[in-house]
Amino acid sequence: MTEVEPISKEEVEELLRGIPGILDAHVEMAAQGEIQGVHLVSEPDRQTQEVIRRVEETLTAPLGIFLDPRRVSVTYRAEEEEELPARARLVLEQVEVTRDLQRNRLVVEVGARRGGAPLRGRSEGSLTGRREAWLAAAATAEVLNQMCEPEAAVILDAFKVVAMGEDEVALARLAVRDRTGREEFLVGSAGMGGDQLEAAARAVLAAANRRLGWRSH
Repeated sequence: MTEVEPISKEEVEELLRGIPGILDAHVEMAAQGEIQGVHLVSEPDRQTQEVIRRVEETLTAPLGIFLDPRRVSVTYRAEEEEELPARARLVLEQVEVTRDLQRNRLVVEVGARRGGAPLRGRSEGSLTGRREAWLAAAATAEVLNQMCEPEAAVILDAFKVVAMGEDEVALARLAVRDRTGREEFLVGSAGMGGDQLEAAARAVLAAANRRLGWRSH
């Protein structure tokens, strides 16, 4: 009997790139071959649920791979959108880093503005962790929290940097809870070229933009 080799990460990614409307795919696979996560870049006219359904059709029936839909994140290629009024745009102004050697703490502060109202978010962690980009993403989520209704919240659920071809992309996933307690997850991305902390902040803003109508500048 011919031995069947397990499908490789690269083969799964190639299959996913063959789905209509999918521009790129990145798969996280455990050592034993289990898929831990799927990150997709899609054309803007595809609905998230439609994309997830096509992923399931591509992997489950032909290959017997059952994937939890919560492990699939979808980001969208930027498209031309109608310009929002200046008062509605969320403008990223700065990302500042402070290293407190005495306390062994790293502090990241993100400054933004919506209309005439300044907003500021802050996050801190250990200097030894070297998690500047994650802290920048968390501080940006705090900025978004200041724009929420009472009892609603935006939480940075996950952040990581993945390779997309020859480039690196920051991926941020937000857990957004409304005042009724209903929760949904939003995913955004930003290229890591240039300032990596600013890219992390923009990935968080990109996650919020499509759902909440907030715009970064």
